[in-house]
Parts: sequence; structure tokens; C-alpha cells
Amino acid sequence: MNRTVEGIDNLLDNVLCIKKTDKVLIASDPEREELVHEVSMHLDEKDICYSVMSIDYDGKKIPAELSEKLLDDEHNVVLLFFGKSIWHQKERRDAKYVKMKRMAAYSGTLEMLEEGPALADPRYLETLIEDLKKHIGEGTAIKLEGPEGTHISGKCSSIGFESGLYAKPGDGGNFPSGEAYSFNLIENTVNGSVHSNIKVKHLGLSALGDDAIFEVRQGKIFPVDDKPAERFFSLIENDEELYHVGELAFGLCPYDKVFDYPDSIQEEKILGTAHVGLGSNISFGGTRKGRHLDLVFGPATVTVDGKRIIIDGKINQEYLSEESRKWVRARDLLHV
Repeated sequence: MNRTVEGIDNLLDNVLCIKKTDKVLIASDPEREELVHEVSMHLDEKDICYSVMSIDYDGKKIPAELSEKLLDDEHNVVLLFFGKSIWHQKERRDAKYVKMKRMAAYSGTLEMLEEGPALADPRYLETLIEDLKKHIGEGTAIKLEGPEGTHISGKCSSIGFESGLYAKPGDGGNFPSGEAYSFNLIENTVNGSVHSNIKVKHLGLSALGDDAIFEVRQGKIFPVDDKPAERFFSLIENDEELYHVGELAFGLCPYDKVFDYPDSIQEEKILGTAHVGLGSNISFGGTRKGRHLDLVFGPATVTVDGKRIIIDGKINQEYLSEESRKWVRARDLLHV
């Protein structure tokens, strides 16, 4: 099987569990025409009813035409293919939680479905997450550490998980999936220093001048005088909400492929990485609206309520069942 086909089939068959009775909406920005065409062909082969909408979206306000489609009574499954995050918008939340639609958002290219996290079966991720929930599902203190002096910690009400199984009404999330994140992060408890040595969405792979480097004091970010990050601060300067930390999270998917594409950040799903989300936190129990920007670093060490879940980029086998250990061990990401 062509691996691009495998990635699309994983999205349709294993993530959304598409059925012949479903009515699918594919909404995308114009530059993803090739991706939309390929997904449409797969839906045609499966004899699934669908509609396609191509529309410009600035990452700040959902166009009225798209908002109407998201909240209609016609489509019960939604595929969102946009370079700018649409996941943290109220209309998207209402489509999922009020209209109870099954949803998946993918911001990558067609080629990025050939390898990496897009090929991971969410059923294995679900098993791994169920293992971790026994130990950290009610975690309230999270600490992320990484290279370049990165260390950031904060308190939250619990740890949330995303496996990528969106088969039931009201399910949905990003694709590829596989992460754990702080829910209801208490802003004034968040402190530390961050240097993104893997990727920043919209800036791309870490390189001199493209890194996000900042200090965090009571949830707000500040430049570091002797480590300038002009491009990063230029990226966020017109969006006040991006100066606030809204999420502390880490990847759980043991498919480790980094992509040289700036407008997608699948790397945040990779087991062994951690990420800081700036800006909108309404998807994580908060109230701040607007843009959301993720930046990724690793190999990471992750501690939740004193338990070291990830150690130097590998998951601690102490917290996994034998089934999960076998899956992760096969990809050499098990810490023993």
C-alpha cells in the first residue's frame, strides 16, 4: 500500500471510523487543494457522502460561511485542513460539543501523511494513555525540562489526554494525535525558561534566529536580554494573548519523524518531545481567546506530581502495561 494512502486511511478508518451513513464536510484553505483531492478520492471509493469548502482563514476570525457550515444540521463529520489553527475557536468547540460532530484538524501536507505520527494506530495510543491515567490522570503539578536550559513548571486541575480515537459523537482533536496536556493551567503558578530547539509553528525548524527563547514569570513571557529572539517576538507582537502560557504538554506517539514544514507542528505529538502552548486556552479549560501558538523542544524530561513519566526523551516503563511496553520498545523509545 502507498504510505500516503495508508495515512489517509488511518485518518478515515481508524481515527474517525467513517461509516456509509456519515455526511462529511471537508473545509480547507486554498493551498491544500491536492490534499483535499486525495481525501475526496478515498471518500468516493468508500461511497461516503461529502461536501468540500475552500476558504481563506486568517487564524483569528472564522468566516461566516464556514461558521454556518460548522454548525449546520447536515454534516456530522468535519475535516479541517488549515495552516492556521482553527481548533481553539468557539465555533469549532460548539460544532463538537453542542452539535456533537466528530472532528479532526490536520495542518500538514499530503507528503507528511507518508511517515511519522500520521501512521500510528490510535488504538495503541489509547492503551498507552489508559496505562498512564492510572498514575497521572489527576495530576496537578507538571514540570517540563529540556536542552538549552529549558525548564518550566506549573499547576493545573488535571492532565488531559488525546489518543486520536474520534469514533463517537462529540469526539475530535488534531491529527496526528497523541499527547498529554495540562487542563485548567493556573497561570500565576507557571514559571521557568524556554528555548525551543525543535520547532516553532510558522517559524519552522529550530535554527539560529528561528528559536523561541524567553523567560516565564507567573504565566507571562519575557525576552532574555543576552539571548535575543527577534523573529519569534515579531511573530507574536500584534497578539497580546500570545504573551501568556496557556498549555504545558508532552507527546506520546512513538513515531519520531520531524518535518521541514513551518505551518504544521506534528512534532508536538512525538514521544520524547514536550511543548509550550501560548495564547488561547479555551480548549484546555481556560477563558482566553484568540490565537494559539505551540513551540516544541526535546529530548524532554517530564515530571507529574513527582513521577518522572518521560526521562531524557524516553517513556518510563514503570507506568506501562506489557502491551504498551512492547509497542514502544519496538520503536526504541522505552526507558528501562
